[in-house]
Amino acid sequence: MESLPIFFRMADRQVLLVGDGEPARAKLRLLLKTPAKIKWVLSDPELADAARADFAGTPSLVISVIGAGRITAGDLEGMSLIYGAYGEAGPDQHLAALARRAGIPINIVDRPDLCDFTTPAIVDRSPLLVAISTGGAAPVFGRRLRAMIERLLPQGIGHLVGRAGAFRGRLAEILPSQGARRRFWDRLFDSTNPQHLVGLDEPAFTRHLEDLAHEAMSEQKRGHVQLVGAGPGDPELLTLKAQRALQQADVILYDHLVSPAVLDFARRDAEFIAVGKRRGDHGKGQPHIHDLMVRHARAGRHVVRLKSGDPLIFGRAGEEIAALRALDIEVELVPGITALSGSAATAQIPLTHRDHASAITLVTGQVRAVHPLIGGRWLARIAH
Repeated sequence: MESLPIFFRMADRQVLLVGDGEPARAKLRLLLKTPAKIKWVLSDPELADAARADFAGTPSLVISVIGAGRITAGDLEGMSLIYGAYGEAGPDQHLAALARRAGIPINIVDRPDLCDFTTPAIVDRSPLLVAISTGGAAPVFGRRLRAMIERLLPQGIGHLVGRAGAFRGRLAEILPSQGARRRFWDRLFDSTNPQHLVGLDEPAFTRHLEDLAHEAMSEQKRGHVQLVGAGPGDPELLTLKAQRALQQADVILYDHLVSPAVLDFARRDAEFIAVGKRRGDHGKGQPHIHDLMVRHARAGRHVVRLKSGDPLIFGRAGEEIAALRALDIEVELVPGITALSGSAATAQIPLTHRDHASAITLVTGQVRAVHPLIGGRWLARIAH
C-alpha cells in the first residue's frame, strides 16, 4: 500500500481550504459535515461575498480573501490539514511548498503529485463510515464502487452501530475476555437481520444483546476447530464461508501451499502458525499439528486449520477429525475448490464428458501402507 488508510479525528481541528470554484465548494460540503473549524480562502472578492451570503449562520466557517499565490506561511498557522483547489499550476505548487515546509498534510485537487493524502469516496452511515480510495488514479471508479456499497448498506445500519457501541460497557461486564467479545460481535452481525434490530425498542434491544453475550460466554469455555479449504491459490476462489472463518479465527494453522493472498483475508491480529511441509522439510509433523489444534481449542480459541485445495482430498482431514473427536472437541469442515477442478477450469477441460469421460479417479502417490486395491494393475483396469 502506497497510502495508509486512516480516519482522522476532526474535533478541535482547523482546516484551510483554498480555491474559488466548484471543486473547493465540493470539499467544503464534505468538511462541513465534520466538527472542524474551516478557514476558506478565495481570491475573488465578489465570489467571497457570495459565499458569505450562501453560508451565513455557519459558525464553523470563516471566509477570507487573499490573491492567488499570495498565501504566506503565517496563513497556515494552527492548521491541521490543507485543501488546495486553485486549479492553476503556479498557485497550487506555491501552496504545496508552504505546507511541506510547515509539516502540514495537504491535498491539491486533481494534482496527486502534490498531495500528501487523498480524500476517499465515502459511504456515510455515521458512526459507520466506509472509505474507498484509488490513490487518486481513478476517482470515478471509486465513486462507482461507493454507489454499489450504498445500495448494500441499509440506512438504519449507522443507528444500529451507535446503539451497539453504547452497549460496550455492559458487554465488558458480561464478557471480560476480548476474544469472547469479538465472538459476540461476530454472532450479532452474522445471525441477525440489521433492519430487525433497528426496529427494536431499547429494552428489547438490550435483552437481545445480553442473550447473545451469555451465549458467547458459554462458547468461550469450549473452543472449536474448523478445517478450511483455501482452494487452489486464487483468493477469488475462496468460499464465502471460508472468508468468514478467516475473519473470525483466533489461531490459523496454515500449510505452506496456501498463498499469501488468501492469508490476507484473515484478521490481522490473529495468530498465524505455519505447519506445512516442504521438500526436505517435514515441518511440524502431524502429531504436533494435532497437539496445536487441541491445545488452542481447549484454551477456548477459534482455530482454523487452513489447507490448500479441499481438506477432504489428500488433506489428512480424516486423521485430524479423528484426533479432535477423540477428545470431544467440536470440529467443522469447510470444503474448498480442489486443485483438480481449479486446474481443469483454467485449462477449460471438462473432468467428465458423456462422450469421453464417465469417471474421475483420484490417486495419491504416497500411502502409509500399500492397499491391495491400489496398484498398477488396478489402475490399468480402471483405464481399460
